[in-house]
Amino acid sequence: MNLTRSEIEAIAPDEAVLRAGEELAWSGRWMRVGRIENLLWGEYQGSRGGAYRMVAELAVNPLRLLRVDCNCPSRKRPCKHLLGLILKAEGGHIEPGQPDDSGSARSAEDPFRWVEQAARTGSRSGPGRSVGERSNAATRRVGVGNVQRDKRVTGGLLELEVWLTRLITAGLAVAIASPGAVHDDWERMVRRMVDTQAPGLAARLRLAWRLLEEGRIDRLLEELALIHLACSAFQKIDNLSALAQADLRAFIGWSQRREMVLASPPIADQWQVLGRVEEASLPIQHQRIWLQGLATGRVALLIDYGDEANRDLCAGRLVAGELRYFPSGWSQRAVLDRPEEIRSNPTAHHPDGRSAPLSILHSLERYALALAGNPWLEYFPMFLAAVEPRNFDGTWFITDRQGDRLPLATRRAERAGGASNDDNAGKNRSLLPWRMLAIGGDRPLDIFGEWDGRAFLPLASFDGRTLTDLSTGLAAGIGDD
Repeated sequence: MNLTRSEIEAIAPDEAVLRAGEELAWSGRWMRVGRIENLLWGEYQGSRGGAYRMVAELAVNPLRLLRVDCNCPSRKRPCKHLLGLILKAEGGHIEPGQPDDSGSARSAEDPFRWVEQAARTGSRSGPGRSVGERSNAATRRVGVGNVQRDKRVTGGLLELEVWLTRLITAGLAVAIASPGAVHDDWERMVRRMVDTQAPGLAARLRLAWRLLEEGRIDRLLEELALIHLACSAFQKIDNLSALAQADLRAFIGWSQRREMVLASPPIADQWQVLGRVEEASLPIQHQRIWLQGLATGRVALLIDYGDEANRDLCAGRLVAGELRYFPSGWSQRAVLDRPEEIRSNPTAHHPDGRSAPLSILHSLERYALALAGNPWLEYFPMFLAAVEPRNFDGTWFITDRQGDRLPLATRRAERAGGASNDDNAGKNRSLLPWRMLAIGGDRPLDIFGEWDGRAFLPLASFDGRTLTDLSTGLAAGIGDD
């Protein structure tokens, strides 16, 4: 079955469903999969014991969905299960074969009745592929799909670069004074980025528009400069290293392929959850989970788009498994493959326990190195030593013993995804400095958190024996006296 990545992305109802489908495509919970000519079928083991059954009848060249069905409760079609099934087929991981009914009762609405009817007249060329098998095709390049998408994106980015030049030449003062006069043209460019398959830049343009409406010119210029840098870099993408290309494509909006990540060397360890951030932003709601290996000291970021397997990864817990990093000039984002166990950590381990936490100045120096490796980096982990919150003229900062300080993220985050729709998240962040003062009393704290280049978000504090989740104020691991 000749499918391309760009065609699959085009049929996804939104980016969140697409990314969730990617996670499912390479999950170990597939019970059975197969295909009968252009009809794909599969069974996926849900986290609560039930099985989701799905079928998708496709037309190819170009890819179109003729009929799809899944017995999951999602109203979106195709749902994440169907997209996961189609992505498995695109990766060459579904062989011809008909479903085995095994005599189980099925309702009239069950999509497998449709498969059974098709199987009577369709191909009977052998059993479906075992879920446990992984093809060597996992390591092949996407090649043709990338070339086709590159051509579309190149045209769109050339148009965006001309539009940015015209905007700056006319002067931002004109747009600020009369935003209504440029709104339609701005929205047209956002839609153009969506059409050209550059959703990351579309999200950046939406954020830039909000900054324009609020009159925040410094931040607006920062966003426009970053967008222009991406346009310029993409015109010379063939001259970049493979890792720089991967970072640039991720910023523009390419969904990084999970099977390519799983082909990279694994890092086996026990991974302590240092903190979890719920980002209820539009259009993609997600959670960021920060891990550190107890033996290796490696730090990793999991981005969770609703995978129930990550539901129990709360601050202070341990998960034993193999971690693999996405290709990047600064290795940070990762996936956790084949987790063996998830349990509470009886004794919280100090982050980066082999060396003392860093001063603010030293941490910013490391952040500069990270940006040199990946200029599109949005979040950076920091372990800060002996810091405390202080208020200067109504603004909260975190300060260290050297007198250096970083602004605290006490407001809802402003990300390229859009404005937050979770008021509780904003209220909870406003309590962070007070919670730190309550935990530390009159003494400074060792803090783990994330830095986005503008504000520091504290996630956990450590006192040698106890990890305290600063989002809740609860101690997650306490050693014996």
